Amino acid sequence: MKRPRLTARSANPENRWIEQVEVFARQEPTKAMASAAGLGLLLNLLPMSGVLGRVLRAALKPALLGLGIYKGVELYRSRRKAA
Repeated sequence: MKRPRLTARSANPENRWIEQVEVFARQEPTKAMASAAGLGLLLNLLPMSGVLGRVLRAALKPALLGLGIYKGVELYRSRRKAA
């Protein structure tokens, strides 16, 4: 079986990693599918919804407060111009 080669070496480490994953998937499709299924199962078992929920709630409250203040100032300025 002819092994595919990386055509251009990328200076960006993320692109190089993606290229290596693509080459691995072409060389070993069964192992790549098993790895993807295992990773998917692992991510499904982790309590990510709780972690993400806490992070979003922590970030969402200040964002909503800032948006409320912005809209309040905007409303104040529009009423001040009208008067």
